[in-house]
Amino acid sequence: MSFDTADLDLDLEPGEESSEGGGSMGLALLAAVIGAGAALLFAPTEGARARQVLGGELRDLRGDASKVFGRLQREVQRRRTRDRRQAGFAALAGLVIGAGLTALLTPASGPEARRRITERVRQLEKKKSAREPTTEAGRNAEQVF
Repeated sequence: MSFDTADLDLDLEPGEESSEGGGSMGLALLAAVIGAGAALLFAPTEGARARQVLGGELRDLRGDASKVFGRLQREVQRRRTRDRRQAGFAALAGLVIGAGLTALLTPASGPEARRRITERVRQLEKKKSAREPTTEAGRNAEQVF
């Protein structure tokens, strides 16, 4: 199905109204009147009773929704608490496992490992100081970059 724009009245000047504008409003009003008439003819109960029943149903729905929302809030809080506990347990387990593996797999005793680390740090410091410029001009050039 193709749409032909020639059927549309697009040549209106600013401020000029289409003669069909009132027709749309009249059609909407006619539809509202027909809908109201159909509702009067086919209503199973009188208006007051229908409003009372509908109001009761809406209150029940609101109460049920409130209960469901409360349950959802409690469930979210319960899951957050559980997740925090699991994270704490995982951190503790990782700490214990890491410490145990380090104790079992370290090739030297604690004092020996600390001595080796200290020696390595001193060697790195010596290498760094050997690479640093010794002249004032060299230090100034390094500061620029």
